[in-house]
Amino acid sequence: LTPEETRVKKLSSLIYLAFSTASEVNRAIKNRLFITGLSLRVEPLRAYP
Repeated sequence: LTPEETRVKKLSSLIYLAFSTASEVNRAIKNRLFITGLSLRVEPLRAYP
């Protein structure tokens, strides 16, 4: 883990999640996820060249 001083300064972060079905993915993208009381935006994984 990064030091707490570094984490406090960050405005964004990244987490990868796996879903069992496409409908779960679409629901998460449409409605957001709530993790530890935070409303989190969900985006599909992008393939970079």
